[in-house]
Amino acid sequence: MLNELLNLIALALTLNFEKNKTPIPHGSTEIIFYAFMYSWAAFVISYLIYRYYCKGMPEKQRHEKLKKFLKKYKIVN
Repeated sequence: MLNELLNLIALALTLNFEKNKTPIPHGSTEIIFYAFMYSWAAFVISYLIYRYYCKGMPEKQRHEKLKKFLKKYKIVN
């Protein structure tokens, strides 16, 4: 399912590039679309990396690693 979604996103980007000959969004609707699409894609990729990196760990240990990471890079106090 994720693979199909990523293929759809790649197709949408390709079609938009062909139509406009530039990947720059035109208009407020496209800007909102791109902002949503890229933020969602970044979230999915980071979540998959997190799940793969912490594969097989107990939930408590995963949460501790995540807390250390967030504090280390000052994302959370």
